[in-house]
Amino acid sequence: MRMPPNRKSLIRSTRILCLVFIGSVFLSMRSGFESNSRDHLTTLSDNAGNEDPFKIGLLLPVSPENDLLARSALQGAQLAIELANREISEGHRKFELIVRTADGLWGAGSKASVDFVHDDGVLAIVSAVDGRNAHLAEQVASKSHVVQLSTRATEETLSQAFVPWFFRIVPNDRQQSEVLVEEVFEKHGFTSVFLLFQDDYDSRSGAKTFQKMVKKNGYKLSGQTVISTSEKNGNGQQMPPEAEAVVVFGSFQEIYPALDKIKEKAPSVQVFGSLNMTFNGSIGSRYTQGCEGGIFVSSKFCFTTYGQDFKDQYRDRYDMMPNPAASYAFDGVKLMVNVILDVGPDREKIRDALKEINFSDAATGPIRFDKNGNRVAPVFMIRMIKGHPVILNP
Repeated sequence: MRMPPNRKSLIRSTRILCLVFIGSVFLSMRSGFESNSRDHLTTLSDNAGNEDPFKIGLLLPVSPENDLLARSALQGAQLAIELANREISEGHRKFELIVRTADGLWGAGSKASVDFVHDDGVLAIVSAVDGRNAHLAEQVASKSHVVQLSTRATEETLSQAFVPWFFRIVPNDRQQSEVLVEEVFEKHGFTSVFLLFQDDYDSRSGAKTFQKMVKKNGYKLSGQTVISTSEKNGNGQQMPPEAEAVVVFGSFQEIYPALDKIKEKAPSVQVFGSLNMTFNGSIGSRYTQGCEGGIFVSSKFCFTTYGQDFKDQYRDRYDMMPNPAASYAFDGVKLMVNVILDVGPDREKIRDALKEINFSDAATGPIRFDKNGNRVAPVFMIRMIKGHPVILNP
């Protein structure tokens, strides 16, 4: 039996409140957490000798041995640390990457973030987790006053909390939805557009934001459907036969079987997709009929000078091509390294420097932030031609 929409909204709201509560519980478990962590980091910067490294935390969703996105983020982050340490002369403080995961029971991301600050003494946290865990980590950032830089979570509400210690270098759901609405309805002029999204937290959040942007701009969708993992091979049949375009929010691995079936029935349908479709790089490593000719949000690293350098260095280090997940993690850690080298191990100075940053030599293109910590940059898009990504917007 289908659950009423208002009940679904209530459940989602309750889950968010539970996440915030769990984060608060973990923080309160540390007696005097804020003052103690502040004293700990002050001691780290004032009394440590040159042999003690600057520590940057990397928060992963699960163990990298079991997950491509986690492994890619880890490798990108490690490469950034290794390249930075090569440039630091002997006798000067180098950098160390401290890795923790949000794997386990609900709230593990919050505990990991607390441990980063209290036990590890990190100067900043680079997170490569989804929106659900990013909410928990953001609560820790707001209490501990340690910067959290997100390289994966796109959920719009993360920026609406107005936490001055939160930044992200991926385009959020609103930014992606704005450019997708412009591309689908204005540039291409499609009037019958179908929405397809995966049944997970991030994809639902992205699809919801897209729906709001469609309505805000005076357009309508011709229908929508959700794909669950258990039935991904049998979807697409609910799309109306007159549909001219389909917009997808979800991972390539979960979505492409449905897109293949859609294209079998309607070869002329134009496919559009969010960043999650290209994030793990699979879309560029295998040809699928459903994604051929599709237009997708992606990372810019394959089309920048610094991105080409990153790609070559990554391939030399790991004997494989990087994906967008690796490129964003690389840029996140590289950005933090450069800020710490500029202002030193002072948390407030690190935050203030990020607010004013104009970092030009990032693999994914120049990085700067708006007042809410969102990256200010055009949303980059590609088109898949014969299985290969081609730049859509310079």
